[in-house]
Amino acid sequence: MHWLIPLLMIFGFLTGHAIHDANFTLILTIFALLALWPLARGLWLEKSWKVGLLLAVIVLVLSIAVAPVFACLAVALGGGAWFLAEHYGRTLGRQLLIGGICAVLPALVVEPAGLALKLWHYGAEGLYYSVPPVVALTWFCLSGAMSVLLIRGVASKMVVPDGTMKSMLIVLAVATGVCTAFGLWLPAVLGLMLLLYGFQVLHYV
Repeated sequence: MHWLIPLLMIFGFLTGHAIHDANFTLILTIFALLALWPLARGLWLEKSWKVGLLLAVIVLVLSIAVAPVFACLAVALGGGAWFLAEHYGRTLGRQLLIGGICAVLPALVVEPAGLALKLWHYGAEGLYYSVPPVVALTWFCLSGAMSVLLIRGVASKMVVPDGTMKSMLIVLAVATGVCTAFGLWLPAVLGLMLLLYGFQVLHYV
């Protein structure tokens, strides 16, 4: 099974590179759900139904408020941030900081990709590929708070499954492919760097 995640990432990158508009939203939604499989499998093996229920509620709420594909992306990025914050953050402050940063950096790849595909849009425009600064701040605050909630509350006694990180990497691979297709080279390069770093984390943790 060690080959499956890299295979999904390669397929995700190629799929993202081949998609050029929002007419492929259904394909993206299916792939986003597929990306959550490692996370869900990890929670199932840990028998952590509380975390699973919490994330399911988040997906449902975001699906109604925004879009199903955005909901899956948000949970995948948040799960990866939780994994990294739990492993590298020993104090409350570090957990908030690491959780926030580890969600913002992938979001800097995912957000331009989503805007390029017109999957969502914002009323105000920002300097970074039309992404408003408040969006990055929202990712930082919500993901940092969610990481601390899981580490110190709902999931304080469980081992965070590495499937959370794998789900983030699959989403990153798709978003990086989209960025290369649209010539968004800064987020594309950032995405490739984060993918390489993610592989190192999974290898050494």
